[in-house]
Amino acid sequence: TIRPGPTGAGIALAEAGAVQDVSVIGGTTGIAQGSASAGPRLTNVPVTGSTEIGVDLTNVRIDPSSANVQVSGALHGYRGGLGNLAILWPDSVAQATLLANIRDTVFLTTGSTIRNRTLTLRPDLRYFVTNEIVVDTQGVLNPRPGTQMTFQNAGIRVTNSGRVNAR
Repeated sequence: TIRPGPTGAGIALAEAGAVQDVSVIGGTTGIAQGSASAGPRLTNVPVTGSTEIGVDLTNVRIDPSSANVQVSGALHGYRGGLGNLAILWPDSVAQATLLANIRDTVFLTTGSTIRNRTLTLRPDLRYFVTNEIVVDTQGVLNPRPGTQMTFQNAGIRVTNSGRVNAR
């Protein structure tokens, strides 16, 4: 168990590192990007009580085998790219953990590409998009009926057999 102080981050990800079977309690951010440009793997990591963002993966692409990351009690559950969201919380059942936070807003920022994966968006979470979403090569984006996506200087681009199914 990692208990960072009230102003620190619990875990800063670095190149191809792995975080497995570790609980993060408190801090401003539970898991944050460090100097990683590709590859860190997250497995079985509960994050609770972060005062700002539970999982902040703004400029990092995590390992596709990452799984079972839960976030609760944070101000916001997730900030980062669409691709990482699709790896960690690909469907409405997995995204239920993101509802256990003070504000149910998911921030989609840089690195918002989904490729070779399907991502279903829950209607009871709000999605705030600040960078273009790209649905590329065999990627499927399924916003459920009633899903709210707010775009700020952004949009959705579908390319190379990607699909958006909003029904």
